[in-house]
Amino acid sequence: MLVSKQPLMALPSFESLQSPSDVVCLVDDDADYRLLVEIVFKRYMPSYSLRLFTSGQNFLDALKKQPHYRSLPVVMMSADASHSEITSFYEAGAISYLSKQADVNRLKDTLLLACQHANKRG
Repeated sequence: MLVSKQPLMALPSFESLQSPSDVVCLVDDDADYRLLVEIVFKRYMPSYSLRLFTSGQNFLDALKKQPHYRSLPVVMMSADASHSEITSFYEAGAISYLSKQADVNRLKDTLLLACQHANKRG
């Protein structure tokens, strides 16, 4: 599964997706951008499953409803989340939150902890 809020050209190459059963998730609040991505995927990758979300919270809620992904450790990142939004991330099942201005070492440490947490769970 790929989750991105990057410009379309920054997404990994189509060849990096393993199989047509892969799900590509895109989170972006710009409706025009989501429409562009949808058009590109329908044209060039019709056998892949594309899920579009307007916010990280919507994506997290949908992800955690799926039994297969409930134990997946999720680290949320945002440039401008409010305290109440951050609280709702944790309530929805995120294990950590980082500001997008976080330095690379902090990001690496947080992701390593998330992976260790996932390995302990199972």
